Amino acid sequence: MLRFVPRGGIEPSREILPALKPYGKVSAQLLAARGIRSRQEADRFLNPCQDQLHDPFLIHHMSRAVKMLKDARDKRIPTVIYGDYDVDGICANALLCLALRRFGVQAEPYAPLREEGYGLNEPAVRRLAGVYGLLVTADLGVTNDREVELAKELGMGVIVTDHHQSGLKACPADAVLSPLMDGYPCPRLCGAGTAFKLAQALLGQWEAMEYIDLAALATVADIVPLQEENRVIVALGLPMISARKRQGFRALLEVSGSGSDADSDTLGYQLGPRLNAAGRLGNALSGVRLMMTADGEEADEIAAELDRLNTHRKKLENEVLEQALAQTQAHDFVECPMLLTRGEGWHMGVVGLAASRLCSRYGCPTGVFCQEGSLLHGSLRSVPGVNIHKCLQTCDELLLRYGGHEQAAGCTLDAERYKEFCGRMQRAVQKTARVKAFIPTQEYDTALALEEADEDVLREIDRLGPFGMGNPFPLFLAEGLQLERRRACGRLGAHLQLTLRQEGRVMDGIAFGMGKEAAALPRQVDMVYRLNRNTFQGITTLQCDVKAFRPAWGADRRSVAEAPEQDFEMALVDALLEMLTMEENAGIKSRNAEKIMDMHMHAGQGLDCQNPSRGTLFVARTKPSAMRLLEILHPEDERPGRADGRGMDERDEGRPWLPAALVWYTAEDPLCFPTVLMLPILAAQAGCWRQVWLLDGELGPVEAALWQQRLPRAQVRVYSRTEALISLAASVDAGDEAYRLLYRQLRCNAFSALAQAAAAAEMT
Repeated sequence: MLRFVPRGGIEPSREILPALKPYGKVSAQLLAARGIRSRQEADRFLNPCQDQLHDPFLIHHMSRAVKMLKDARDKRIPTVIYGDYDVDGICANALLCLALRRFGVQAEPYAPLREEGYGLNEPAVRRLAGVYGLLVTADLGVTNDREVELAKELGMGVIVTDHHQSGLKACPADAVLSPLMDGYPCPRLCGAGTAFKLAQALLGQWEAMEYIDLAALATVADIVPLQEENRVIVALGLPMISARKRQGFRALLEVSGSGSDADSDTLGYQLGPRLNAAGRLGNALSGVRLMMTADGEEADEIAAELDRLNTHRKKLENEVLEQALAQTQAHDFVECPMLLTRGEGWHMGVVGLAASRLCSRYGCPTGVFCQEGSLLHGSLRSVPGVNIHKCLQTCDELLLRYGGHEQAAGCTLDAERYKEFCGRMQRAVQKTARVKAFIPTQEYDTALALEEADEDVLREIDRLGPFGMGNPFPLFLAEGLQLERRRACGRLGAHLQLTLRQEGRVMDGIAFGMGKEAAALPRQVDMVYRLNRNTFQGITTLQCDVKAFRPAWGADRRSVAEAPEQDFEMALVDALLEMLTMEENAGIKSRNAEKIMDMHMHAGQGLDCQNPSRGTLFVARTKPSAMRLLEILHPEDERPGRADGRGMDERDEGRPWLPAALVWYTAEDPLCFPTVLMLPILAAQAGCWRQVWLLDGELGPVEAALWQQRLPRAQVRVYSRTEALISLAASVDAGDEAYRLLYRQLRCNAFSALAQAAAAAEMT
């Protein structure tokens, strides 16, 4: 179950592409897919510079915050920077400390332990109020109205710098710096990006540029869109990181084994996780110290410790993920669109990572909670179309604290309120989400046939960096490829090595994590891929890094049509033997009339196949029934063309549409999207299916009852037995005389192989 769609839902029109000249065809299409509509916009996008940084005083309350900090400098008011414990919070904390000290403010960093929970907490506020007169937050605070009020009652001035969505109550801080307020031109700055704007206001742009490398790392690691000002911050920060001017970055690059030129992948996959490990498993202040220190030895020591913590983090993450996956086996994705798991002993520092992986795996909003005493600390991730922060707001009175964005959030609640919380969240998700939000979707930028994939295209791609959310590495759609070779490779066959052919052009490919799909893929596929360079034994070639496959148009029908008749005959014999065994073991003598519906018609009649609902399983034992159903589900005259510039699946706009997958033998989709099951092995079926359609009728008088017993949530719908099934059964019945001959041969002779016995009895 997978839809391929152009980025933004529609490919660029023919009117837009001429406006992007003199850029090449591929560059123009990629720019248009990123919302760029003119040459002027393209020039600005491809040439980020300091002039594109916005006036920091456009941010809400910036003038007020600068006045307070000038007052703190002049009156020598001790100031504490209270930062979050993730990469964004660590970088924002270090950036503010360094910038405020340069401005003349006596600033010291503070970061809570993860066990204290997300945001400001009361015990810490009370401790800090005894030492400091001014509290400045970094990447948190906008939803902590009670803690902010407490700080003010204890005599502290409070400046909140945050980029998260506000709570139901307005933040009572003396100054609230948030790009989400008052129409700031780049509302999706990260926490460190917001901190950089404060440094820019205090020091001026030239001096503030010394800290843009910290904002660059946080911008990539916090997964905010790499567009507008964010793109400028990362583009200007990357050369500074590559130059290793900051001791912390030098040490992290060395300990991670990164090359000399850092890119956004280096930040997101090498530096970010190691810096994050400080807050996940240790104390985030060590990460702040690493980003602030000018001492090379201290930097090396801290970086080595973070590298060890990151290795341990991977182990803990896999353990939590394994246990959470075990809980999903009983989850009903049809009834409950959000996946919620909890466990005791799960490390709080890795539940967010586990939530992200589960969300990606199942394509639905996900929450992972760890229990500590009577409290549950949760991390939530969501899919486009489901605003998880708004869903959390419906549980406001159940939560002790919460905060986040549309796609990621965190919360803390009493364990005894978990059941009520789960019910509320499920209802909130059901109320706000459309059906399409839960259909796994693979976006692509534009179509690119293999014959067009060359070094010139890669050079065009290189100009579009840095890449990240909002400006992802370009992905291309190629249709109707032949799989010339496929081979599982890597540890335990985890990956898939490929040779692909399209109209005479042959290229190698790699599909990471798809080793198990080697046998299941049809011979002809469509794919979404990333074009890469691959260097092996000193030779560099182009390679397709495949992100997703689906059967090419008509491939399902071809696979059914080309399947050997013997497969259907043997499957029928096996099914009859299996049914006799199951019937005997189950002791079923009659059918449950309430759960089984007889459909006295031919397969395909009376069926809303144009739009099957989630939880529908179509069972076919013969070619004609399967072919008829596939023609209804994917009619040939609805094959989408590309002349209008629309994506292959855009014909479904305006109506819910769930494409059906074709599988053989076992339907293993836990999400229970519509599935056509060929030659089923009844004893292997499981899941939360709601409807089972026996398209060829029953093999025996209690087959429907056996299906209903196997899938207790389902209603079984039984068609009249088809002529195709009757004909198939006749083809495997050799007749009484043949069986008598076989019996005599077996009594009189000993055969070393089945083929000899069959030949002696004149049977297949």
